[in-house]
Amino acid sequence: MTIKNVCQLINDRLSSLPGYPAIGPFNNEFSKSNDLLDIIEIIRDKILSFGTKKSDCVAIVMSGRADTVINFLAAASCATCAPLNPTYTFNEFKFFLSDLKTKILITDQKRNSPAIMAAQCLKIKIIDYSLIKPGTAKHQKKKESAGKNIKNCFSNLNDVALMLYTSGTTNKPKIVPLTHKNIIASIKNISRVYKLSQKDRCLNFVPLYHVHGLLVALSTLANGGSLFCVPFEKEKFYSRLNNFRPTWYTAVPALHRAIVSLAKENPKISAYRHLRFIRSSSAPLPRKIATDLEKIFKAPISESYGMTEATLQITANPLPPKKRQVGSVGQPFGLKIGIIDEDNKFLPPEKSGEIVIKGKNIFSKYKNNFKANKESFIKGWFKTGDWGHIDNDGFLFISGRLKEIINRGGEKISPREIDEVFLEHPSVENAASFAIPHPALGEDIAIALIFKKNAATTEADLKKFAAKKLANFKIPSRIIKVKDLPAGPGGKLKRSALHEKFKHLLTIKYQKPFSKIEIILTQIWQEILGVKKIGINDNFFDLGGDSLKMTELINKINEYGWSFSPVEIMNKPSISHLAKLIRNKYKKNA
Repeated sequence: MTIKNVCQLINDRLSSLPGYPAIGPFNNEFSKSNDLLDIIEIIRDKILSFGTKKSDCVAIVMSGRADTVINFLAAASCATCAPLNPTYTFNEFKFFLSDLKTKILITDQKRNSPAIMAAQCLKIKIIDYSLIKPGTAKHQKKKESAGKNIKNCFSNLNDVALMLYTSGTTNKPKIVPLTHKNIIASIKNISRVYKLSQKDRCLNFVPLYHVHGLLVALSTLANGGSLFCVPFEKEKFYSRLNNFRPTWYTAVPALHRAIVSLAKENPKISAYRHLRFIRSSSAPLPRKIATDLEKIFKAPISESYGMTEATLQITANPLPPKKRQVGSVGQPFGLKIGIIDEDNKFLPPEKSGEIVIKGKNIFSKYKNNFKANKESFIKGWFKTGDWGHIDNDGFLFISGRLKEIINRGGEKISPREIDEVFLEHPSVENAASFAIPHPALGEDIAIALIFKKNAATTEADLKKFAAKKLANFKIPSRIIKVKDLPAGPGGKLKRSALHEKFKHLLTIKYQKPFSKIEIILTQIWQEILGVKKIGINDNFFDLGGDSLKMTELINKINEYGWSFSPVEIMNKPSISHLAKLIRNKYKKNA
């Protein structure tokens, strides 16, 4: 039988397994497959009762994550579905519902909620899901009629099933339309790499208004597996492992980090041995967290790389016994990837450039955005905006977003590479490096660090540690201590927001020279830089220093019998640091 859409694909699978626990939780219980089909048909019929066309947008706003899956399967079978974050404000809902040209809102929110008030303001039809969801629908339809019309629904493979917004940093996020064909291709790719089957039980911690959460859910159901969709709650994690008995779970790196910390507090977690694998996506996973997770659960972790435009997955690290690469986001499954230079020419293995992708799971264009579409595609390939390289074995290594690559005096540096090194330091809990403006170099490097409890280390120790693994030009000139890092709703680091958030910590307080050496160095700096007021903690390069002025500085200092290399100046570009070096190196004539 020819599959017309993703709803039919999952409907056929559910119909073949009557009575199996498909999805939960609903009052701490699972909805059985036949009950699930019942509810899907009821919702679909209500949608069609408004004269809905397959091009019409049906928005979904749900408190319960499992409810989002049910409503997607109903709405996408006959219209275009758009799940939205239930925590949006009235103004946000009004913008998104209007921007999507929404015809119907399905929600379980209360009457005075922002979602319903925004829908009423825009005169959008509302379906009250609280009267339909599991436990309330049996009187409305007989079970034997469940699913009888879904196979003959209106949507076809090339129809848009899902519309999601990008998580970009622009004022107006882009709309990504995904067809049934895109979604089915992605389900097949995910199923293939993880060998999903009816025996699998997925614990899904990711919100289902994100492509990560929704596609993992659909892939599980399409293979006859059981799905448990809940937010991560520290105090309930062990009981959910013990009661639901998942064979795999998926989460973003921030949650993996929390689970590692939790396992150290609760030894019972480390005793759980039913996981076949662990999946990580939506942001880079630090190597140390991956290693810790595998030690705790004695199960392999598969880091994957994906995006909304690819209907989730682009590459993934294969499961054992297949080869994996440390630091890589894996190999492509079911699509093609390539690397191009600034002239859009394809590069050979091991050469870095922009990552481009092509395949059945890749969307065709942004909705109503001619400029973005023109910039994002080249000869059928989608330009991801990510920078990386492919090795000789076909494994992809990501350096970061093109916009986030740091250009320090012509040297292009991956912030992710710097983060990974600092995360290996025993005192560091989390790390995020970023570019800061520099008058001579164009950009310099700063790094924000969250330290572990009772950590005792110094900036000098941290730089010394980093110098063992990083070239000198990659070592941050500024290290700041912070309590948290800016992140989006999915826990993904917002690197572009780091400078603005922490710029007050980057401001150096003036401290006048005190010792004889500090006074001499200050006078030399004033002469070379043409700056009158210079503090001992000011950065030589921030004050206008460059390579030529650094050479002049070295020559002037040499007149006093003190010799420095350019590297020493680059690593210690302040009067206080140079004075300390002089005292240590030239104790007799200092």
